[in-house]
Amino acid sequence: RNTIKSSPPTMSTPMSAPNKTPKLSNQQQHYGRLGHDVQRPRRPDPDDVIYLEGVPLQAEGDEQRLAARAALLSLSHSFASLCGDEHASSILEKCLRLGLLPSPDPEESSEVYETLQTCLKSVEGYAEFIAINRYGSHVLSTLFSVMAPLLPSLPATSVTSLISITSILKGSLLELTQHISGSHVLRSLLCLLAGVSEKDVLPPKGKKGKKRKTENVSASYPRNVTVHSSPSLFKSSFDDIISTIVNRSSRKEKGFMQYLACHEGASKVLMCGLRVGGVAYGSCVVSASSTDSNETGRTLNLTSRDFPKLNSGSVLAAMAAAVLGLDDAGTSREIVYGLSGEVSGSWVLEAIMEVCGPSIFDGIFSGLQGRLKEYVEDDVANFVAQSLMAHCRDKSTADKIVKEVLPMIKNGRILKPDRSGVLMRAVQMCGRFEVGQELIYNAIFAETNVAELVDVVIEERVTINVNGAR
Repeated sequence: RNTIKSSPPTMSTPMSAPNKTPKLSNQQQHYGRLGHDVQRPRRPDPDDVIYLEGVPLQAEGDEQRLAARAALLSLSHSFASLCGDEHASSILEKCLRLGLLPSPDPEESSEVYETLQTCLKSVEGYAEFIAINRYGSHVLSTLFSVMAPLLPSLPATSVTSLISITSILKGSLLELTQHISGSHVLRSLLCLLAGVSEKDVLPPKGKKGKKRKTENVSASYPRNVTVHSSPSLFKSSFDDIISTIVNRSSRKEKGFMQYLACHEGASKVLMCGLRVGGVAYGSCVVSASSTDSNETGRTLNLTSRDFPKLNSGSVLAAMAAAVLGLDDAGTSREIVYGLSGEVSGSWVLEAIMEVCGPSIFDGIFSGLQGRLKEYVEDDVANFVAQSLMAHCRDKSTADKIVKEVLPMIKNGRILKPDRSGVLMRAVQMCGRFEVGQELIYNAIFAETNVAELVDVVIEERVTINVNGAR
């Protein structure tokens, strides 16, 4: 992580990490007790591995699904052991994807739920070990992900087993959030508890760094998200995980939440919790015509402005406030400044802006206000500035942003291809709130001509409601 610096960032150097980022002890860096006294299964029996290799999984027919379920049931005694084997774990994942597919046939559906319960009971006693194991974590994440479509008819026994696994993992929650494998399992678990698919709420995996192609604003949030109906106990477990992270972090060194926000693994857990919680439990503002509901769940057709908002007083709103340090306005301004220049921290900041309520958004804006030029110049923080414009909440804030953007248009900085996204977001924001459009238009054509704008307007028509703009 970047070291603490008191000086402001320059054009050639990224922003420093938050001022309150603590130095962690050796014990914390080694994930506390994880990996030392967790309960471990015995080594897998070679005969079980050989049997697993012979399961026909090349296709996806009825025969293959039946064979996958038979393998999972017959190997229940050694399922946890096989999770830790490099070769066997990949075969187990295939068995889970095939064997636990939902079925309209009542008899086959009964077999699916029986197989699911067997798998949950097999991992329950070794959940911590499997979560931090290089190979077992993938099996556990796959098990959680294939369970989502099964939630509407999940038997009480499976609900109990999953709640038990959640309680076991909660014992080492902070350690798991910082673990390369454990953080992946926690993300999958949060998605399952909310009844949402992980791929719908997290950005696609790409190259490291923040350089990415300018996209449509609405692409920053999923358009179609299916929220499966889940047991009421899952909402309590979801809230319990988030509140435990916040409460235990508050007992650590000051600035520990900012450390987690900048941690490569923990930041993804925080971001997943925010987006999942916003979609599943937030106050959704989509219109009735764009929401399709039934007894098994609902599908949200979200646009760039119709994203759910976190309810004030919710555990997720409290987590967002803790990350931003909103209890101290002066410190919060510097925290926003620091998080914006860190790759992982900036992703968390963008996720908060997508789903936060007005008070939290105002706290973020206060950290950027008057400094927008510095954010735009930075290779990482300029995406935070773009997200601020994309998710701007009101006309007065938009007007303040326009006043800071105009000088950057006049000096030609955001007319260059590497900062064209800033101009795109500014124009879209102005059109949304009908503010500053003529000022933007005049500033653009005072410094350039239409031919020079070809590289700026990328993959999208930008509309300015000014005479002659077309």
